[in-house]
Amino acid sequence: HLPGLQILCAKSGKVFCNYSYGWADEARQLALDQSVICRMYSTTKPIVYAIAAALVHEGKMALDDPVSKHVPEWRDTLVRVCVDNNAE
Repeated sequence: HLPGLQILCAKSGKVFCNYSYGWADEARQLALDQSVICRMYSTTKPIVYAIAAALVHEGKMALDDPVSKHVPEWRDTLVRVCVDNNAE
């Protein structure tokens, strides 16, 4: 039983993996495909926290770095604020 799962992987702006499995609407038997927009809410936070922790551990990033140092398009916020459990 798989309600729905989408996987998309990209590097340098190029998508190299894009798969959809299961149902967009199981009751109506509508298959999930790449045209369906799924609401992720906070499900990505643990993944971001784990990646940030690994980068800090490897010395590639510091919690007190501005995010814009690593993502130039980002607003002026510290990494520490983004990985705070209260961050939006």
